[in-house]
Amino acid sequence: MKIKLIMILACFFSAPQLFHAQQTLKPLNTAFIRDDNLWIKANQSEERLTNIGNISSPQWSFDGRRLLYQKGSSYETKHEVWVYDLKTHSHKKIAENGENPKWSPSSHLIAYVDQGSLNVSDLKDFYNVTFGVDDYAWLPDGTGFILSSSANLLPSGWTNPVLYKIKLNSSLSSQQSVENADEFFRIPKTLSKNQTSIMAIGASNFSFSPDGKWISFIVSPTASWSMDSNFVCVISIDGAQFEVLDEVISHLTSPGWAPGINSLAYIEGGGRIVFGFKNKHLKIKEIPVSQTLTPKNYAELAFTWISDDKLAVSRVRETEWSNDIMKQPLPQLYLVSTANTVQKRLTASGGNYDPFYIRSAAKLAWYKSISLTGHRDVWISNPDGSEAHLWVKNADSLTVFPK
Repeated sequence: MKIKLIMILACFFSAPQLFHAQQTLKPLNTAFIRDDNLWIKANQSEERLTNIGNISSPQWSFDGRRLLYQKGSSYETKHEVWVYDLKTHSHKKIAENGENPKWSPSSHLIAYVDQGSLNVSDLKDFYNVTFGVDDYAWLPDGTGFILSSSANLLPSGWTNPVLYKIKLNSSLSSQQSVENADEFFRIPKTLSKNQTSIMAIGASNFSFSPDGKWISFIVSPTASWSMDSNFVCVISIDGAQFEVLDEVISHLTSPGWAPGINSLAYIEGGGRIVFGFKNKHLKIKEIPVSQTLTPKNYAELAFTWISDDKLAVSRVRETEWSNDIMKQPLPQLYLVSTANTVQKRLTASGGNYDPFYIRSAAKLAWYKSISLTGHRDVWISNPDGSEAHLWVKNADSLTVFPK
């Protein structure tokens, strides 16, 4: 049974000498999915919070007081949205059906999409924000959203996908969806880069730069086509500057900004992994300069920012795909610097996937497995790979609070 975990920090770690800044470290508790139910763990004591099954997608509120989760199996068309309050030890159903629910970054408001309608709940009632939504993201200050509408097929051909900004009224009950929506960019119907072109059907995976002046996102073609080819793009917050960066695939690490500067990392290269462990390169877009950091004959599977000039990557030698997991390459973790060409291997043995950096603990964590889809344990170390040890057994889908 796949176990989904959410991690928040429970002990104190000392920051390694690799990074000289002093940090105030936070304590860490654990929330996770086991046997399709929601659990929490504190001081080595575990407590099951649900017994109804089919629980997924847990998320911490901005202050760690509440857990958002969904109920409904992958075969169901509806997924209920629920919240557990750690202070009152109570559960509350927020919505009968809510896709892609997300906490506000600054309050106990939850946004979700129901059949194309973007709604917001204050944990008591829900309010419609707007209609025709494909994907969305909260603005960094929690005052509204950036959202997309997908292209539609008409007798005259496909329309354009469109990006909007929309502000929330101080009184949610007075929200007027049409009046508040601001169209700020119409994506071209076809995007091209390096002899590759795709139809622009949808836009998703919005992420804001640290200064809030740029947004990265993924433009995708039709569903089956998008398994092999999408484009990562950036746009200025006023819509005046738009750039197609590179071809990417959707089931590797999403593009991610450095913690303090406008540097966007992503794994460039089309073609799903079953076509081979190849043509996947770590690239950095520092507005307006780009650089490639992957050595020849290697391919990247995932990355995480450690600081503004250092990343940890999960890397394999380029290899053809094999259905025999024993013939698939086992990735190693490397420390990569954007400031020089020094690249250091962090792990002593292979099978190291999906690294993620826990900034408030100054720790690097990753999954360890015998294959892409095998049983996974979570390991943790200092950012330089020292003091590596098993952290959590049989775990998947981790997220951290505080990050």
